[in-house]
Amino acid sequence: MGIKGCLIATLSFLGLTLFGHPGDALATIYRCGKDPELITLTNEKPTKDCKKMVLPSPDKRAKKDKANQNKSANQSGAPRGKDADKESSKKTNHDAAITERGRIITEELELERSRLEIANERVRMLERIPKLSSEQQKELLDYQKKQGLHQANVDLLAKELKKQK
Repeated sequence: MGIKGCLIATLSFLGLTLFGHPGDALATIYRCGKDPELITLTNEKPTKDCKKMVLPSPDKRAKKDKANQNKSANQSGAPRGKDADKESSKKTNHDAAITERGRIITEELELERSRLEIANERVRMLERIPKLSSEQQKELLDYQKKQGLHQANVDLLAKELKKQK
């Protein structure tokens, strides 16, 4: 059985699982292998090169699809027919991309803030020591540099997030 046959069999199996047994459809799914021509999907993590796929729940997908359809239908002056479908698809894709970008920026901002707090705590701890050794002085300078970099990243990410809204 060729690659296409395996892929079709896997997708057919997943389709039957999703529609035949809704409870099973919520199982953890892994994508294995780095070869773009060979995709293996499984619900058991067989090797280290398998990565968990994060998929939204069916309810979330249905709500999002319905909301996007309503949003498209409510637009006044939108073109009709195939052009309307293309326009609404472009609009939906654009909105989804903006939402995803905002989510990523928010996650990065939280991560940078946590890194900044770690650097701040380490600097405070080193500054409390009355007489620093040369290694401690070097470590203090390194953490002060990290403080500046993380603060700059936090400022840039916060500014970018404000542009999003």
